[in-house]
Amino acid sequence: MSTFVSAGNRADVSGNDVLQYWYDDPDTDVVLMYLESIGNPRKFTRLARRTAAAKPLVVVQGSGTAPRGTPSGRPACRTPRSPRCSGRPA
Repeated sequence: MSTFVSAGNRADVSGNDVLQYWYDDPDTDVVLMYLESIGNPRKFTRLARRTAAAKPLVVVQGSGTAPRGTPSGRPACRTPRSPRCSGRPA
């Protein structure tokens, strides 16, 4: 293991910053990330694709990203007209 980072949601270092560092780091052979949220999805996707082309990349997104009140393991509503959002059976 070359590096390990544990940062809270209020840290000045984002997942994108860490992913960029690991991409550039010659001592990093494999990247494993656990993220509660992704601040800038477009940038993250670009960095993740580039990193995955160079070294194995595994990203696990935590359940903390669901809207408040959504039970873990259940999909969140996508649109107000979705049957899940209205309470009507699908």
